[in-house]
Amino acid sequence: MTEPFHRRVLLSLDAQAYGSRGDHQQLELQRALTQVVAEAAGRAGVDLAAADRQAAGDGMLIILAPGSSEVAPVDAFPRELVRALRDYNGGDRGDSPRLRLRLAVHQGLVATGDNGYPGAGVVVVARMVDSGPARAALKAASAADLVLLVSRTIYFDLVVQSHTSLQPQAFRQVEYETKEGAEVAWLSVPGGDAHALDLSGESSDASGAGHAGTAAEIPASVDAAAPTKARVVVNGGVHGGNVVQGTLHGTAFNFGIQTGDRHDG
Repeated sequence: MTEPFHRRVLLSLDAQAYGSRGDHQQLELQRALTQVVAEAAGRAGVDLAAADRQAAGDGMLIILAPGSSEVAPVDAFPRELVRALRDYNGGDRGDSPRLRLRLAVHQGLVATGDNGYPGAGVVVVARMVDSGPARAALKAASAADLVLLVSRTIYFDLVVQSHTSLQPQAFRQVEYETKEGAEVAWLSVPGGDAHALDLSGESSDASGAGHAGTAAEIPASVDAAAPTKARVVVNGGVHGGNVVQGTLHGTAFNFGIQTGDRHDG
């Protein structure tokens, strides 16, 4: 039996505020979306002709052909997509609002099914692009036309290992909820600062690479001479001699801390 699943690079795009547009504006958005994606892909060297695609009105799933470059969809394609969006939004759009997109990139095993594309990777990339942090970032970065999210595999294998021109520090690790529990992704705003965005209304960040460290938040009632239980949020290092017990994202821990001597990590 031939194995139906193959490892593919997956891109999911979704447009902001599709449902609030009128009929003719939705028609224009769909036309513009396919136009800017085709322009960006052509300039970035992403072969859409050989890819599988699934349209969704205000978005699309792109499954690149086996053996396609993993670097171009993460590096050149988002850069060229920003350029294509800028050209479109700066032109004559009539009464249509700006076209602003969320883009998620992942890789995983995918098959061609009778009614779509089965595979855990497709589920992951769809959830990333529709996640609370992705939506909050595009809303908060009002001057931006694009936010980019990449999965753990893409971030550590390509970005951290310098296979792209992207800097790991430009990405912000974010946490989002799924039916199976919390997941993480790495978020960037091309040309902007993802770390400056307030995403608290949608989901709390998971601390990690690219985060600016902050000192632990210790209630004033904690007695340094008598260890006690406290809920502590740590994004940076905390150093000292006494021990505080508590929970960090639901996990019990012990660490040293000395009152009045906190150091950002």
